[in-house]
Amino acid sequence: MLRPLRATGFIISILAFALMAGPALAQGGHEEEIVLESEIDYKLAASAVDEQAMRGLISRLEGLGSRVTGYPGCHEAARIVEQGFRSLGIDDVSVQQFPIVVPVANRDDQGRPASIEVQNGPSFGMFPIWPNLVRTPKTPPSGITGNLIYVGDGSLRAFNGQEVTNSITMVDFNCQAEWFNGPLLGTKAVLFIEPDETIRGEAEAKFLSIPVDIPRYWIPREAADHLMGLLLSRDRVPVTVRCDMQWQQRTGENIIATIEGSDPRLKNQRVVVQAYYDSISITPDQAPGAENAASIAAMMELAKAFTQQPPKRTVVFLATAGHFEALTGTKAFLREFVRGAHGEKRVKHMFDLANTARKELEDAIARVWDETEQLDEEKTPEELAAERLRAMGRIERAIKLCAKNGRRLERTVNKARREDPNEGKLDEQQLEPEELNERLALIEEFSAAPPRVEAAVDTARDALREAVRVGADASLEEKEAALALVQERAFDVVDAIDFSDKKVYLWFSIDLSSHNDLFGIFYKGYFYNYRESIQWKFSDIGKKAREYSDLISTALGVPVRLVDGINAIQGKSWQTYMAGKLALANEVANIAGVPGLGFATVHDSRPWVDTPMDRIEHMQIPNLVEQTRFLSCLLQDMVGIDDPRDLYDLELADDFVEVKGRAVQFNPEESLFPDKPMVGSVAVGRTGSKTGMGVRGEVFDIVDEEGHFTLLGMPNARARGGKLTVEAYLIDEQTGSVAMAPDRGVTGAEQYPNEITLDQEIKPVTVVMFDCKPVAIFDMVDQRFFQLLRELHIYDAQTDAAPYEFGYCLPLPPEQFTSSYEPVAVVFVPSGTNVKITMGASLLGLRFLLVNPTEQEKLGAGYLVDRYPSLYATPYRVAMDMWQLDETRMTDLAKHGITNERVQSSHQDAAEYLKLAQQYLRERKYDQFFTAARSAWSYESRAYPDVRKTADDVVKGVLFYLALLMPFALFAERLFIGGREIKRQIIGTVAFFVGIFILIALVHPAFAITFTPMIILLAFLILALTIVVVGIVVQKFEEQMREMRWEQTGVREADVGRMSASAAAFSLGISNMRRRKIRTILTCATLVLLTFTVLSTTSIKQTVRSNRIRLPHSADYSGIMIRDKTWTPIGEPTTRVMRNEFGEDYPVAPRAWYF
Repeated sequence: MLRPLRATGFIISILAFALMAGPALAQGGHEEEIVLESEIDYKLAASAVDEQAMRGLISRLEGLGSRVTGYPGCHEAARIVEQGFRSLGIDDVSVQQFPIVVPVANRDDQGRPASIEVQNGPSFGMFPIWPNLVRTPKTPPSGITGNLIYVGDGSLRAFNGQEVTNSITMVDFNCQAEWFNGPLLGTKAVLFIEPDETIRGEAEAKFLSIPVDIPRYWIPREAADHLMGLLLSRDRVPVTVRCDMQWQQRTGENIIATIEGSDPRLKNQRVVVQAYYDSISITPDQAPGAENAASIAAMMELAKAFTQQPPKRTVVFLATAGHFEALTGTKAFLREFVRGAHGEKRVKHMFDLANTARKELEDAIARVWDETEQLDEEKTPEELAAERLRAMGRIERAIKLCAKNGRRLERTVNKARREDPNEGKLDEQQLEPEELNERLALIEEFSAAPPRVEAAVDTARDALREAVRVGADASLEEKEAALALVQERAFDVVDAIDFSDKKVYLWFSIDLSSHNDLFGIFYKGYFYNYRESIQWKFSDIGKKAREYSDLISTALGVPVRLVDGINAIQGKSWQTYMAGKLALANEVANIAGVPGLGFATVHDSRPWVDTPMDRIEHMQIPNLVEQTRFLSCLLQDMVGIDDPRDLYDLELADDFVEVKGRAVQFNPEESLFPDKPMVGSVAVGRTGSKTGMGVRGEVFDIVDEEGHFTLLGMPNARARGGKLTVEAYLIDEQTGSVAMAPDRGVTGAEQYPNEITLDQEIKPVTVVMFDCKPVAIFDMVDQRFFQLLRELHIYDAQTDAAPYEFGYCLPLPPEQFTSSYEPVAVVFVPSGTNVKITMGASLLGLRFLLVNPTEQEKLGAGYLVDRYPSLYATPYRVAMDMWQLDETRMTDLAKHGITNERVQSSHQDAAEYLKLAQQYLRERKYDQFFTAARSAWSYESRAYPDVRKTADDVVKGVLFYLALLMPFALFAERLFIGGREIKRQIIGTVAFFVGIFILIALVHPAFAITFTPMIILLAFLILALTIVVVGIVVQKFEEQMREMRWEQTGVREADVGRMSASAAAFSLGISNMRRRKIRTILTCATLVLLTFTVLSTTSIKQTVRSNRIRLPHSADYSGIMIRDKTWTPIGEPTTRVMRNEFGEDYPVAPRAWYF
């Protein structure tokens, strides 16, 4: 009866609660909805944006010519921006200078950065293309001379009928990557004809990520038309190309304009608003950069809006240069706050002590005054005052922490004064003299804090005691006066220990463009592409930005122009909004531990960026204006947010790494270690990305007099993972070619690795260099699976081993979800070396051989690097070398009756295609030449591993026979000699072994197909002795174990081991062989017959066939789809191969997934 009663009571209670709560719920009402409000006058903020002013600034910057950082136009742009800030009434304007390394073309006596001169004719100006890694388009002073040819779109068919080797090739700029066919056929230089229109993708395909020696130039349309006329009227047009482009260290300038905050509690928090004013182009001397100027034009209008409505926090408007050179300007600015003096351990500890105490006290103040007021809105003033008085303990604990940290700060200051920060540190990790001076200045500032904090703490404690003495019977005025005094004194303590003005509190980057009127807020881009595990820290910021955007939209009567690139709204991640690999400057801030957010236009591929055609007529200025007006309102809200007060306290890790290295040479005649500085070399950090919407990924520096270089702003391994490859190259001042390269040999990267894990704030590295000659190889794509070959091996033909000094540079691996890669590599070896090159790809094995077989050296004489700076027509050379090598091996095998039908078929097919290739080459039908050469390579790459495996199997077989020969020799000695003394037994066994070995050596093909037959015997003896030694060691170990057990237990084991029993039985069987001769003879005959029968009736035949699978439905189209078996991107070069082979008969269309 209890259970029904309890259930009934429970139901009655629920109904009673519902009746009581009903009226309150019906009223809806005592709980008011929290409505977001803004203190910003949106209409005033939006009206501050002037379209004509933006258009005028963009036009003015475009008119400066090239604004590549370090160029004169960029310096003039800096003055324009600086004056623009001053004209807005901003008094605090300064300039930060920083070094930057850029390619600069020294102009000739006619002011031209490059030129082409017709023999006995006119000359025309040209413009050099961006360098291939460190290799600029520089020519010798006498120039590069060759016959000019025109090849239209650059396809192989366009080369037909022309003499390409040693020519100067003129090609349409809009040829995608087809221009690469010129160097593949041996051209000396490539001239790109100025197009009527182009896009960024075309520009990005015109330079490479490796230092291959292919000078490239942009030739104006007028000059190209004149040269085309000469080509039509003459059989040959000899021309000479000249250019002097070199890497130089120039000075970049960041323009800094500061508006002090209006809120006394928030003005020490410095918010950086950054935009860039420099430009970029595939031709550095032609970089008008109109679209590049959109961001700085927007920021100038934002600065105007902030002067009209002063912000609560101090806002630093930062106009950076060096943006397109791996965000160098942003890195230089942020370095001042995270490295150097600020990165020294004692100084960092001082900042930590001060910030911890300040935040704790600010948090206590906010909880007592702000949060109690928000949470207890229905309480009377008397109740609020009483509750705040009861919460004074929180304030007291926070002030106690301030006092404690003040004392710890004083002790840290004293330690810092006594210590030498450079003591015991590597040279690369020591502070420079100016950084030491800055450290001393910071120490002095911190030294003034402890007395100030102590005095403020004492007065605050007095105020607390007064507040505590205020009784419950005191009047409201007395309570509020006591609380106000405590609050005032607590803020005095905050001010005394506040050093936040020495740091950057928050970072906003502006990266707008004009082909859409929507922009997004992002916490990351593609430059570092660091891990997304920090996304949750930014999530609330994205939500707050959306809320303010709704307010702005309503107030201005315009659509919401912001998308949330932080939170995946409707499943759309940040990549969804970017129509390209956009690099955002706020990524550097996040890496440096500063909360960084970027505002960037969405769904805009920026088609004219990085081209000489990035002009204002291609822009849609109204879109840019609409974005700027909306952003003007939103940014002022975001800068002024103080609720929630910890919205921007993200506690990001400091992952800003400074790579400090040395580029040196090893001279064993002068030193035991590599220590000769390679002054003037160009050091480069290969980050894995060539370019991202104009922002170059590689970081460059020039090696100084002591061999030092610095690569700034690399991401710590915990932020992104992976390793950084650091290289250094010395460029020949006369020719522009690579004269010294990183050494991967025994005294180079094997001892001093240049592929490093970034796991320290300042990471040291040593790059050992050597004198070298470069050899370019092309088209390293496996012709069967269309995979880029990346496993490269280099051999000296004299030793068939890796050279003592060697190096190579491979293209960047294809990035995720991309199919574009560069099928070219450069090998570096000392002058006079005959080099052999092989390549493979993981499980595919060796698929690429360049060994140059000759009649005298059938396994390859190698290629003399001084004679072959470029191994052009690489597929043909590889196919021919593989065929000749296989021919030699197969001939040797066939002499001994060893053949393979499948291998013979592939080898014969390759021979037929090679004959066709030679015929097409003589006829200058280059498209068919490469089709035949690649087909021959494909067939021979199928035969090569089988031929090699057959030869290896033959050698392995003789080793097996030799293994059987040992017991056979023992049996024979027992059967035919039966010596009683051990000496006679050994002599007899060895005699039988040697005799049978000589017989096998005379008849077995393994000794004929190897170049050092005795190595087989030596290998076997080493293996046999190894087994004997291992057996002896095991036996001794077992004896020692038995002795130890006997010592511990006192009991000896008497059992017989398996090996001992087997050996005894074996010995007994041998001793009985002579007694039962007939049985022995019959047994031997039986074994021989059985073995012969098995070998004669067992065979394995390998075949190749096409596999056809019939589908239950009809095809959607008439054609063939070629894909990788794992659905990974098959590679853009495959498209060129297919178009060359099938393009005349069938349309070839690349297919890609767009997310």
